[in-house]
Amino acid sequence: MKIAYEKLSADSDNTFTVQTERHLYKPGDGVKIEGTIWSGLIAAVGGINTVSIQVADNNGNIAYNGIEHVSNGEYSATFELPPDTKNGAYTLQAKADVNADVLNSLTLKMQTGLDSTTKFVVVSPNAWEVKAGGKDFEVSVESSSDASDLKFDEQAKKLSLSV
Repeated sequence: MKIAYEKLSADSDNTFTVQTERHLYKPGDGVKIEGTIWSGLIAAVGGINTVSIQVADNNGNIAYNGIEHVSNGEYSATFELPPDTKNGAYTLQAKADVNADVLNSLTLKMQTGLDSTTKFVVVSPNAWEVKAGGKDFEVSVESSSDASDLKFDEQAKKLSLSV
């Protein structure tokens, strides 16, 4: 199973990127945010020193708000989800901090290239006790769907469940 995803790099078609290290998180997990800004965009606006990052749940409640420094076209942030974080989808928006006078002088296409969004999901894992070889094991499943009916076939060494 893939835990982390390949880092996206900005280019002339995708001038501003943002992503999280994973797409599924549990309450209490640390969330790592990474992004890149295309050098052509940075040059066009006379430099980008900081990026404003905001993470909100589906009800608009802010889970994280921060300003991160840009170095060589890259920025990153890390924050911890509280243990009581509600399950569901979260939207992450990153915006380049650009002077208003510069912003007004840009083409509409350039203006729309100054921010990026992505989503991640917070889930609570389902856990089951499984006996194998005379020992007890706990099996945890993290999914954005409900998981149920875990079955373990010790002879075949096979777990199955319904989602």
